Amino acid sequence: MRALAAAYVKLWSDIFAARHDRPRLLKLLREATARFVAITDAPGNCFVGELLEIYPDAEVVCVRRDRATWWKSWESVTQQAGQGFLNWFLAPVPGKRWYPKLVTQFLEQEGKWGPMTESKCPEADGRTQ
Repeated sequence: MRALAAAYVKLWSDIFAARHDRPRLLKLLREATARFVAITDAPGNCFVGELLEIYPDAEVVCVRRDRATWWKSWESVTQQAGQGFLNWFLAPVPGKRWYPKLVTQFLEQEGKWGPMTESKCPEADGRTQ
């Protein structure tokens, strides 16, 4: 089971790496979401458009959070994931060894959305109602 968890987290890292290769990206997203009926939060939320292309009848639900609370929780994740020692510390832990890279890849999406800051809380960007 641990190997399966590690492989699944790595699969999401592979998905981020394929973000500029649409056919491969869609193939990997299909693989990652096969046998699921729902997906929540990161990293899937980085690929809403692609997931809607794969599953055109899907419903997207956006939950709003208090902006300050959201940023407080997210900011600590980004700061900790960027620490070099975390890569060494988590290397022997199945599934978790990919976590720092996955968060870094998530942050690289800033080119798509702009920097992740408190002002980027979904309610502030006009995409939610």
